[in-house]
Amino acid sequence: MASSSASSTTSPARIFSKLRTSKLSKHAEQVIANVYARTRMRFPEKSVREVLSVVSEDTGISPRTVAKLKGERLQGLLVSPKKRAREVKISSSRTVKHDSLTIHAIRLKVHSMYAKREIPTLDSVIRAVNEDDDLPNFTKTTLCRLMKDIGFTFAKRKRNLALIERSDIIARRRRYLRVIKKFRGQGRCIIYLDETWVNAGHTKEYVWQDTTVKSSQDAFLKGLTTGLAAPSGKGARLILVHAGSSATGFIEGAADYFRAKKGGSADYHSDMDGRYFEEWFTDKLLPNIPPNSVIVMDNVPYPSVALEKASTKSTRKADIQLWLTKKGVPWSEDMVRAELLELSQKGVDTQYCVPHRHSGGYPRP
Repeated sequence: MASSSASSTTSPARIFSKLRTSKLSKHAEQVIANVYARTRMRFPEKSVREVLSVVSEDTGISPRTVAKLKGERLQGLLVSPKKRAREVKISSSRTVKHDSLTIHAIRLKVHSMYAKREIPTLDSVIRAVNEDDDLPNFTKTTLCRLMKDIGFTFAKRKRNLALIERSDIIARRRRYLRVIKKFRGQGRCIIYLDETWVNAGHTKEYVWQDTTVKSSQDAFLKGLTTGLAAPSGKGARLILVHAGSSATGFIEGAADYFRAKKGGSADYHSDMDGRYFEEWFTDKLLPNIPPNSVIVMDNVPYPSVALEKASTKSTRKADIQLWLTKKGVPWSEDMVRAELLELSQKGVDTQYCVPHRHSGGYPRP
């Protein structure tokens, strides 16, 4: 016990350690300044650098920090850096005040507007909320803040989300529904045709893989394989076309497929042209459907073809003028090529490539 006490008093190195922190309290800075001043008075013959070295050894503070504190002391009183206030996240009183059922009901109000293709503005949302007797009444400011608290943000719409329909599309759909209703009332068979595509090399992308096999050499030593490699490409694109009715099911003999042209675009509709569609329509579809049937098709480019080729930018101006004259389209000599092209585009007729001896086809919107 005596030896332990003697050891602690004769070994000051045991309790000495250098400070490795960059933040010092106001009192610690004052103590270091006092040690520097006292050392300077005791050793007036030493240079400033030597005094800084002595103070550094005595206090465990680097000479640079001691010099910095000395400079601050000469400029004025030492001021310790302010402590940073702790960031405490406070829950919004609005989300605490209103229960989860109320918040969920408000969220459903907004999403019901998405489903109806209505624009959810603050005015429309607060009107829908305040008209609901089961929900509390809100002011605009409170509802706006609450919607932000529960995850809504007022941002620019994306094209793949809620889209507001154009009036012409609404009118076309209403016209289509009236015509279909009339045909159904007449007891006529309604045939729907459509197309899709599939890649010849279509296969599953996700499979079970053995993660214990690290390399080809590891697989060889274990008598295993390195796994199933993905195909190098998707293969040729096949276009499938078929037709059917709710009364008769798929039309027998109407199914067909063909290999798409190489270098086609990402849209498979461009791989089917009017010539092939007319051949399929005439040879495989019409002979297999009941007489006086109604055929409904998509509004895609290939069932419709131009009866005459339209003028292009490479067409000579004189040829455009001659074509307009034959069509009886009025034009004047002072018109430039752009004006003549615009007139020629209006004069080009587009017609469904369904043969004239068959009628009743109607494009759905």
